[in-house]
Amino acid sequence: MTIIIPPPEPVLCVPPSVTLAVAQRVVVTCSAAGFTGQIAYTIADPMIASVQVVAGTYTLFYVTGLNVGATTVNFVTSDGGTGQLPITVN
Repeated sequence: MTIIIPPPEPVLCVPPSVTLAVAQRVVVTCSAAGFTGQIAYTIADPMIASVQVVAGTYTLFYVTGLNVGATTVNFVTSDGGTGQLPITVN
């Protein structure tokens, strides 16, 4: 008997990219189908934008523009699902 383990679902964000001004804050929803835990993240350039989990949630994130430029947030679930959120700060 062969057991097939499906690959992890990707992390998808709404909106799929963010453009904002310096000091502006937006809320982004990121989730992976069937995954209910905390989604970890890293920011490629934390001088451009900051990201925080909205308190009491697993899928809502505050994105705040810090300096003009572009960066990417990389998301990963504990089961290996990944995703990216491109951010542009004007």
